[in-house]
Amino acid sequence: MLLSTLDVGANDALQAAQTLVDRVSEVMTLLGTTLDLERVDQDALLDGQDYDPELLFEFVREQIRFEAYAGALRGAEGTLVSQAGNALDQALLLATLLNEAGLEARIVRGQLGEVEAVSLVGQLREPRVADSLALDDPSRWNSLNAELAALNPGQGAQTLPPVSQMRFYRRVMSTNELLQAELRSAGHQLAPYEASSLVETTRDYFWVEMRETAAGPWQALHPAFRRASAPSPAPKVLEIFTDSLPESLQHRLRVEVFIDQRVGSETRSVRVAGPWERPVSNLHGEVLSFYNQPNTLDGAVGANELDEALSGANLFVPMLHGAPGTAFDLLGQTIDIDSLAMDRFGASAVIQTVGGKAANAAGALQGLGAGEDAVEGPLLRLTGQWMVFTLVAPGGEERSFRRDLLPPDSTLTEDGALRKALAVRHDYLAAAGRFSETFAAAKLYERYADVAPAWKQLNTVLFRDADRIANPERLDPSLLPFLALIRGFDSGERFLELGPSYRPSPTLVILHSGMSAAGNAHRGVDIVTNDRVVLTDAGPILRDPMAALKLGVWETAMETLVYPEWSPDDRRTNTFAVFEVAEAQAIDLELVERVGDTSSQSFSGSEGPSRLAEDLEAGYIALLPGREPEGLAMNGWWRIDPVTGQTLGKLADGRGSELKEYLISTLEMAVGTAFALSKYLACDQYANDPELKACCLIEAHFGNVGGNAFGGALGAAFGGSVAGLCETGGILAGQIKSTFGEEEPFQCRIFDD
Repeated sequence: MLLSTLDVGANDALQAAQTLVDRVSEVMTLLGTTLDLERVDQDALLDGQDYDPELLFEFVREQIRFEAYAGALRGAEGTLVSQAGNALDQALLLATLLNEAGLEARIVRGQLGEVEAVSLVGQLREPRVADSLALDDPSRWNSLNAELAALNPGQGAQTLPPVSQMRFYRRVMSTNELLQAELRSAGHQLAPYEASSLVETTRDYFWVEMRETAAGPWQALHPAFRRASAPSPAPKVLEIFTDSLPESLQHRLRVEVFIDQRVGSETRSVRVAGPWERPVSNLHGEVLSFYNQPNTLDGAVGANELDEALSGANLFVPMLHGAPGTAFDLLGQTIDIDSLAMDRFGASAVIQTVGGKAANAAGALQGLGAGEDAVEGPLLRLTGQWMVFTLVAPGGEERSFRRDLLPPDSTLTEDGALRKALAVRHDYLAAAGRFSETFAAAKLYERYADVAPAWKQLNTVLFRDADRIANPERLDPSLLPFLALIRGFDSGERFLELGPSYRPSPTLVILHSGMSAAGNAHRGVDIVTNDRVVLTDAGPILRDPMAALKLGVWETAMETLVYPEWSPDDRRTNTFAVFEVAEAQAIDLELVERVGDTSSQSFSGSEGPSRLAEDLEAGYIALLPGREPEGLAMNGWWRIDPVTGQTLGKLADGRGSELKEYLISTLEMAVGTAFALSKYLACDQYANDPELKACCLIEAHFGNVGGNAFGGALGAAFGGSVAGLCETGGILAGQIKSTFGEEEPFQCRIFDD
């Protein structure tokens, strides 16, 4: 038994641990009540402004910063949390607040003159509201955090050096110098240029009309124009919106999932999930997910059964945002889920067996006398799975991004390899604006209160040495890592001393965790798109492409910090590592501007050339090593827009920069309801070392259930609220360590800057 060395009984220890969890949960809930939520919650704002229409108008006009972009991107909630928005999003926020206050409000569309638009664009340099933790009751907040510290038998948080002294910062700065030098030598200057497109976008203008009674007159309110700016305009009314906005004014996200099936010598693609489409403004702070659910896995699978269950799966159900799609088997045959009744998809065994025999027979017949056209293996085969994320801009322009879950034209001939490769989970977020520290703190406290039941299940495993959790607690994917990432991205403006920047379209970020065909698992981050407007910090309002390049390098560095020190057998591949290894191996760099200009030694796999070609055809240029560095999973490149300067580190499989692989067994990787459970069960490998097993379980819990699998620089993204995060992680760790006669809690790290 795990605690057999103790004088106290396991039941007493378990009860003490459960009592501790209850109190920590209470404290985290109480911490949430100490926050001043007026800047992140509409109800709190209405209460704070006494539902007074004049005060509400004053708040939106003076506290919500203007940013120039097309259409409805953030909506009312996202605009409030971001403390910024264009004229339409500001009007949406004000109209929502006024309607909630009992008045009648509508949104009006018109067109500004050029002088008025230039005046409004000039507000882009006005300062933001300070991004600091807003507290209703600072003394209470301090008292509660002191109680968390008292509950933790370990020591306090570790403090790291200032950002400017950290390795990743030096790496960002040296990479910036490298990219600038390579661009200059190729004749690309990336000079500041006029922001005329921002002025033209701003001319499409929106405001609010309000009236107190149905018979009363309409009063025009212009929240986009601050008091110190030019007088409020009076454009001609073009359209009026009372209930909803047309799709032509919305930023939208569409998600689809496809499989590829080989039929003889031909390949056909079949959509198995989606299309799912929503306005981005409706997705504020919502984590979406996709995974393939094997028919043999559920939450009741134990340690000795999980490996067998996954290896026996013959049917996979695509789960897109919690809704099942069209099931498929390893032959690529699609199956109507409704026909499988209530037998845990067991009917698929019959379908798969019959289909398999037919496919093999057809393949054998086809091969007879077929000569050079003979097809080896079965006639039918699942050869690929991929997702398509499409961002639809106002007006209908679409940008699609493909992400392969199986390699295209897959040569995975073993069913076991296919099953492992299909054990993938993607959690993703479309971030339309910024997340304030107060919003991050509120979500952090809320999450840690929500995980109390799962924490108690973990205690049962720890103190009773259980080998399974029969019905593991299910929680929605955590927002916390995404909050840390987006806040980490946005901190680049401050640490790199750049001019104002903002998102004119959604930033799409994926956290993925899955199993490769070789039996390894990959965890990592994928910045799918990260469009930014970055302005010069002085003089006339100009776009600053060199600053955009620096910010893109910074954001790529943030990718690499999400999963620190996950495994002793870590093998990390990212764009920074690719260039560091290339330098060590004296590999020359190539600046590529046209398809076909890369060296034949640049890529060992089939995906790299096609993924690079996609970037080049889209108008980007790329800097990459002339041959693939030895010892890494793949080659990579820096993708640069030669006009705007927008920059992103890419890898040859199409993902963003971070692909972190570590050796694990099949037992450690499951999906759906068994996903978090599998991480707990993996800790059984330390059965002969109770202390190490306990620490493994803690890491699994706070990574999979708590959702804070980030540390170092990203932990600092929570600012002052990180105190609660550090102490909560340390409570259980410190308790276990002290039980074994030591005190060595989790090492939470924050910036000392």
